[in-house]
Amino acid sequence: MYYVVLFYKDGEKDFYVPSSGQSAEECLEAITPSLEREGRIIEKHLFIHQDDFVGLEYIDAMDMTKHGFARLDRKKMIEIKMREVRASRSNLFQELDLQSLMALESRDEEKLSKVVENKEFLRDIPQKNVLNLVTKESEIPNVNAFNNILFIHVTDPGQGYSNPPKVTISPPSKSDNRIGFAAKAVSQVENGRVIGIKITDPGSNYLEEPEVSISAPKEGKQAKAKAELSNRVL
Repeated sequence: MYYVVLFYKDGEKDFYVPSSGQSAEECLEAITPSLEREGRIIEKHLFIHQDDFVGLEYIDAMDMTKHGFARLDRKKMIEIKMREVRASRSNLFQELDLQSLMALESRDEEKLSKVVENKEFLRDIPQKNVLNLVTKESEIPNVNAFNNILFIHVTDPGQGYSNPPKVTISPPSKSDNRIGFAAKAVSQVENGRVIGIKITDPGSNYLEEPEVSISAPKEGKQAKAKAELSNRVL
């Protein structure tokens, strides 16, 4: 499927997804009259394959070459990614604040030192020079700056579940210089089978895929799942 990316004369950008059975050309033809009635003047447009579309949040970084091909502005891509990562740090900072209080109460100097080091690490991420090492602009959104677990796939749905079973994810392996936090997730059940795993906390500092355990039903077959250490890991 191809998406329709619009560049308006006022500098704004937007995109549309064709409805089922509709081509990108047909989609553009269908939306143009209503846009014209709204006073939106389309300066140029792109048809871009869904696999090459980097996401609505990055559309401001998209442009078109004089030959009509899509182009991603590296500087804008990095700026948007940096804002995204900074926004995602808040939960980790809160957890580190709790860890620092616990270290102070227990007078654990080593743990407190690690907490301080981790805060400095979070404060400095993302670094422009690191993101500039990504060779393709389209891969910048996929940089997994905190080594999170973003996907868990059900490999065996099991059977006999009357309620969503508990999901346990092993914590990240201990590191000498970074504190990692375990990911958390909940299961989704339909017709006695586990049909999906929803991550509620992606954790951090996973350098390898963790073990995922789904509790067994009282009677029936235990479900299985596998975590994916997603995207490009720094």
